[in-house]
Amino acid sequence: MILMRIREITSCAQHKRTIIMLEDVHRCLRLTFYADPDEACRLTQELERGPYVCHPVYDFMRRLLEALQATATRVVLDVVQGEGLDGFVYVQQAESERGVPCYASDALVLALRANLPIYATAEALAYAERLLPAPNALGEGGEVRQWLEQVRPEDFASCSDEEERDMRRRAEGL
Repeated sequence: MILMRIREITSCAQHKRTIIMLEDVHRCLRLTFYADPDEACRLTQELERGPYVCHPVYDFMRRLLEALQATATRVVLDVVQGEGLDGFVYVQQAESERGVPCYASDALVLALRANLPIYATAEALAYAERLLPAPNALGEGGEVRQWLEQVRPEDFASCSDEEERDMRRRAEGL
């Protein structure tokens, strides 16, 4: 599974769909999927409101988990045969953990409200777009960066300056 984050949410009026775009934390993969506008409405409202605004349904769910002495641990996006991309909220209770299926957009809302990590399975990422790695993906001490800091113009010369002058003189017939 790959750790993901929400990158963008837009609407397509022509197709009457909401487009939800996620990317991995290294910005190498982009997973885009469509959601019904009514389903995605909860997600866009959550992004606009922020995590500290009360919401009756989600506050009830938080209290229910507390009453059951359970904790939501993560959200996973996975492909369910015949249904497409679904969300699973994993809940830990005592020694057991189980994934509770839900709409992908609702799983993302819960992840935002409870500050849960969002993962995508390999099956879900089979539909992701591969991106060029971000410039800092190599890290501060990346091989390319180190090479660029050490390379000199002379490293590209095939011979010394004196040998180059001799070759030019011969070529000019001097």
